[in-house]
Amino acid sequence: MKRKEVLIAVIGGCFGALLTMIVGLFSPVGVVAQSQPTDATFGTITCQKITVVDESGNLMGSIFSAEDGGFIGVVGKDGLLKAAMATDEHGGRVEVYKDGNPKAVIGTDEHGGHVEVAGKGSNTVRAAMRSNEYGGSVAVWGKGSDTTRAAMGVTEYGDGAVSTWDKNGYRQ
Repeated sequence: MKRKEVLIAVIGGCFGALLTMIVGLFSPVGVVAQSQPTDATFGTITCQKITVVDESGNLMGSIFSAEDGGFIGVVGKDGLLKAAMATDEHGGRVEVYKDGNPKAVIGTDEHGGHVEVAGKGSNTVRAAMRSNEYGGSVAVWGKGSDTTRAAMGVTEYGDGAVSTWDKNGYRQ
């Protein structure tokens, strides 16, 4: 008789295991580690770096801390930086890029703030408005020129000044 009871126990155990596997196929346990992207809500996340990638694993953005501030950058589908926000020992800046070159920058420095705009097809500043130790200035550069063409600002004596330069770089 014992043999018959053992045989029934083995068949019953196999049937129970098969039934458990079938039920498991149709009712997941609720915890699936990293099998699919999921949304989550957190109260606080503490970390030194966050990297954002697209579905193919390509870098799309980054947030990280540095010794004297931090950085947030957004990358386009072409892999080039498109926008950035950063802080350093002077304050912070926001930059907008085109073709990998900064085209517009607004930020702070040791004298206050500045706005700079680069020309088409280059990363050379073509116009700038800045605060300085005397007050402020506005400067513009000519096409293809590395020297200032016109500037307006406040002198060290508190007077206003306007200066212009010709195409050869000589002050007018």
